[in-house]
Amino acid sequence: MAANADNQVAVCFEPDDLDAFMKGMESPATAEAMAFDGVQRETVKVFVLDKEFKV
Repeated sequence: MAANADNQVAVCFEPDDLDAFMKGMESPATAEAMAFDGVQRETVKVFVLDKEFKV
């Protein structure tokens, strides 16, 4: 997780099931938690990487 002075936060997830993760992101419980924390749903951005990076 990372944050900056513009009140933006980046979080990295590695879900086993992307469809289940995305469904969870759209759930009423997630919307309620976001509202409680002051997250504006329309500002949430999801980026899906489809390749594995190796160092």
